[in-house]
Amino acid sequence: MKRPPPPPVRPPLFDLTNSARPPPPIINIDTLPTVKPGPYPVSTACLSKKRTYESTHTSDSPTPTGADAEDGDSETDEDADEELLEELDMDCDVVRAQIRAFLAEGNTAVAFRKLIRATPGSYNGFMKQQGRDAGIAAETYRNAVLFFAKRDRRAKRAAEANLSAAAPVPVAPVGAATSEPVAKRRKQDAPPAANRTVDNSIYDVSDIHLEKEERDAVPVFDTCDDVRIKIRAFFKQPDCTQASLLRKLGAQYILAPRALRSPQVNTFMRQKGPLEGNSSGIFYAAYVYFEKLRIKQGKKKSAKREEMERKWGPGGVDRTAGGGTFWCKQGEVPVQDDYGIVTFEKKGRR
Repeated sequence: MKRPPPPPVRPPLFDLTNSARPPPPIINIDTLPTVKPGPYPVSTACLSKKRTYESTHTSDSPTPTGADAEDGDSETDEDADEELLEELDMDCDVVRAQIRAFLAEGNTAVAFRKLIRATPGSYNGFMKQQGRDAGIAAETYRNAVLFFAKRDRRAKRAAEANLSAAAPVPVAPVGAATSEPVAKRRKQDAPPAANRTVDNSIYDVSDIHLEKEERDAVPVFDTCDDVRIKIRAFFKQPDCTQASLLRKLGAQYILAPRALRSPQVNTFMRQKGPLEGNSSGIFYAAYVYFEKLRIKQGKKKSAKREEMERKWGPGGVDRTAGGGTFWCKQGEVPVQDDYGIVTFEKKGRR
């Protein structure tokens, strides 16, 4: 049988009542050393993920590449991109030639697709097409146009910056100070206020309601050519751009919201014919918007509008995709009038 271990030895006690040890010194807070201010390194482990990202991604860091991030924060705005697309209105074949020239410089198609953020299907389908408007609705067309336009803009700005840095800075001669204040001179040189401010409330139709618009089924009583005329007249008004029109047209779809883009407007505006473009989302939305605008302005229906109601009936214009194929009897030909109504006449009658 093992013996239990001995109890632990307790340390001896000391009598502190008569101890000769001196008391601890009293620290004078007025004589404490001061800490010199200045920047001190902080461990990254003490920073949150957000703080670490902000400290490592400064304004000098490279920005993401792509069609929407090529030219700074101001160029990532969707409205600015739509206005740039409207201003350029480039030929699809020209864009394809630019892409091929870019690839001939040693760049790969995969890298270019990543730059413009295009899917392989959209890119391959766009590059196989031929024609001025072939592929105008593809995302590859839109993103490639923005990519090359912003790249050229950056190159131009860099060239101008180099020229300004190399040119000597002219020294303005010191002359007598004029008594007229600078702010007053600028005010005189500025254009009148009427030309600088536009009341956009006259184009707001949010308070107008049409029958069946909650189901996106408002009957249309305008031809496609009539709607194109109204769109061109809208663009002639001050401060009325394609981007602003797209915002107004997109708001007309309630049951199934749709994102309308500038290529759709360009395609619709290039078409000709009473029913050419009748299945386009631009056609329906533009009719609804301009009909609300007519009601807000208190304008009466035109004679052609009333005739359209009589010819087409309560259902309005046919908005289904027309293939241009008609069945007719032998010796007859289909004839379409200015209202979009198709009739059949005998050959040689006209």
